Amino acid sequence: PALHHNQGLCLVYFLSYFMFVVWMIMSLFLAIVFKNYKDIHTYKVVKAHVSERRSLLTAFLILQDTGAPLDCFMWRQLVRRVRPNCSHDAAKVLFDVLDVDK
Repeated sequence: PALHHNQGLCLVYFLSYFMFVVWMIMSLFLAIVFKNYKDIHTYKVVKAHVSERRSLLTAFLILQDTGAPLDCFMWRQLVRRVRPNCSHDAAKVLFDVLDVDK
């Protein structure tokens, strides 16, 4: 009954309610999209990491099977050719991780 007397108040109430509902729905929609994006991105990063690790281990084992042991210096040269932006410390860590007959 009070809203029948003031049409402007009805419009303000409706618009504020409508904006609140749209804001809530958009927030839920954005949260769902972001969660799916994060899940897919995490999967791709893990898959790339596993693939890189498997490739490095395979290359290391192939190089070990040549008969002569692979020293750290040769490993750094190989890594520098494959990944030029890899630092000296990162190549050393990779060598230490992949070296199975320490």
